[in-house]
Amino acid sequence: MEDHCKCGKRPDRLRGVSYYADALLLENDTTRRAGGFWYRTGQTDIPVRLYDGQTQGIVFVSDPQLRSAAARDMAEQVLSCGGAAVMTGTAEKGSYSEDLIRKGRMAMLRYPVHLNHAQFAQLAEQNDFRQTIPYHSADFSAAREILF
Repeated sequence: MEDHCKCGKRPDRLRGVSYYADALLLENDTTRRAGGFWYRTGQTDIPVRLYDGQTQGIVFVSDPQLRSAAARDMAEQVLSCGGAAVMTGTAEKGSYSEDLIRKGRMAMLRYPVHLNHAQFAQLAEQNDFRQTIPYHSADFSAAREILF
């Protein structure tokens, strides 16, 4: 793995942390590694292994609403071992994820993607991003281009 900083002053990942995922995410990663014109070159390869009950590391689940029994089992296994569950998107009404959030067993952490111009400028000013890409805002438009 390369140790280049690609997103400001900090390394791209936590050192010494193991990463795990479900089978679908690993399949998608295999597709990404095979390449395609839509993938940006220079991506950092981080070893990700299939989650099968490990108790140390970060686990990614491809079913954010935890609809499947396998996804629910993964979440419950992580939680039962003292781990934390984090939702980064929208928890749909009636989903298992919504239930975990309501019960205080899952945290909701949002990444701002629908910013107006003032919010975008503030976020860019408070950070040291190599590149900023305004998106999803009627307040301003950006040149449409494909970056390679």
